[in-house]
Amino acid sequence: MANYDIRIKVDAGGVYSTDSNGYPLENIEQATKFAEELADEIYAQLNGKATVEIESIKNIDTPDCEK
Repeated sequence: MANYDIRIKVDAGGVYSTDSNGYPLENIEQATKFAEELADEIYAQLNGKATVEIESIKNIDTPDCEK
């Protein structure tokens, strides 16, 4: 079985400024939750045969605010 390195980048200041329910991503906690939901969806699409983790979350507007 092949291994894949899938990285997700969420730009919370542009096209992807809302979560799946249409609510704005106003802070790092909301952006983190949204990224985790995306990772969960990828995991589900791959039939649970993948390891998905969030490597890092960066605020590109305020680079010193990272998680």
